[in-house]
Amino acid sequence: AEQPVADKLLKSFLAISLSLTFLLLSIGVSNAEIMEVAREDRGRTIYLRPEIHWPPGTGPFGVVIVVNSSAGPKDAFLTVSIEPLTKAGIAVATLDTFTPRDVQATAVNQKLVSSTQMALDALFVAEALRRNSRVRPDKIALQGQSKGGVTALHAATEGWRQFVRTTKQPFDATIAMAPSCELQFRDPMLVSPLFALMGEKDDNTLPGPCVKLFERMKSAGQPVVWE
Repeated sequence: AEQPVADKLLKSFLAISLSLTFLLLSIGVSNAEIMEVAREDRGRTIYLRPEIHWPPGTGPFGVVIVVNSSAGPKDAFLTVSIEPLTKAGIAVATLDTFTPRDVQATAVNQKLVSSTQMALDALFVAEALRRNSRVRPDKIALQGQSKGGVTALHAATEGWRQFVRTTKQPFDATIAMAPSCELQFRDPMLVSPLFALMGEKDDNTLPGPCVKLFERMKSAGQPVVWE
């Protein structure tokens, strides 16, 4: 008589475990989704697949597009940025710009994917997000660190927009962490508010050139804040 009871308990346990598994999967599906955005790049069509992580609720939400660094899909910021932003009620679209180009990393050769290509990728994704009913079209920001920080800095700069001749709607805010500022445009004008975060002792992306650039921007009355 003990064996049937044990079998029943085991079956009940398995049923509960399966139910919880399906519940967790359904929660994951409802709070994250992959969007496909096609664009032409250097004579071929690439397919960007940003992963959108939604906060609880129906929205509409502001969105921060987090673009990768030279580490590509292994950039830790593509992961660690999600929880604090979604907890604050902000959606996160993580954007790996390397995989669609069959590139894993660019630390050894930065020419494999340029920051200009990455910034244009982000603008195409922002354009697609604005058509989503769960997104506030006037609250889309771009965040990046290191190579991604250069990407964000370019996207915020009027000189870069003129250089690439883009007419796409600018971001509503940009966040550049540890950007490299050796390349600067003469025009210090910004098309969106910029926040920059740098490391005083960073010997890879030196803060000095960036501070001089941001001081020029500030002197021109531009909306820039840096730390």
